[in-house]
Amino acid sequence: RRNGRPLAAQEPVGLRPGDRLAIGQAVSTFTGEGRAGAEAARALEASAKAREATTATVAALAHDAVTGLATFPLLLHELRTRLAPPGEDETAVLRKDPLSLVLADVDGLGLLNDVFGFRLGDEVIRVVGLEVQSAASALATPDRLAGAVVARESGGKFGVLLPGIDAKAAVAFAETVREKVAGRALEGPLREAALAVSAGVASAPEHAGSWRDLVRRAESALSRAKREGRDRVALPPEQPVGKE
Repeated sequence: RRNGRPLAAQEPVGLRPGDRLAIGQAVSTFTGEGRAGAEAARALEASAKAREATTATVAALAHDAVTGLATFPLLLHELRTRLAPPGEDETAVLRKDPLSLVLADVDGLGLLNDVFGFRLGDEVIRVVGLEVQSAASALATPDRLAGAVVARESGGKFGVLLPGIDAKAAVAFAETVREKVAGRALEGPLREAALAVSAGVASAPEHAGSWRDLVRRAESALSRAKREGRDRVALPPEQPVGKE
């Protein structure tokens, strides 16, 4: 292939500086001869290194430094991709099968940080992250939840994207997370601390008509769980978000 176009048998190649010639998986860029060719080669090498550095940075940013889970921007990217493929209208849900978003937040993390310090607070975040990941892994089967994403948003707040899961099943998942966290025994200075999480659940297309609406509805559900006493799971209020 020359510049992405297949070459016919016996077709003269006629390379010009900047042309890319692909043979199987190997790709070469023709730079020409002389000083101009050497300068072009150096420019192409620098460009390739810059792309590699950017790719490495993106890969690093895709993982949370505290828990090793995905970052929330990566979860949002997956959500947008699944509900509105590139080039499609992002204002409407295009999939027919359900997709749920669970937002879980550690109750009283600020108090734990004040009492024990941020280093042990991060340990609480790691413990809760492990329990959330464990619950998602236990729910997955070879033909179900293959594309589930568990991410940390900030502080002790986590997001879980559950493809193929409706609201009822997502609530059951969130209750499992809540129970696992509540039953987790901590060690060292934290052994007397009691862990609890609140969770909000929203599903498309049941609760939302776009990926943005789904995030807002899940946030509204989490706020509802917090308002109603914490250490609980809630669905979005019946009325539209913003009119509660």
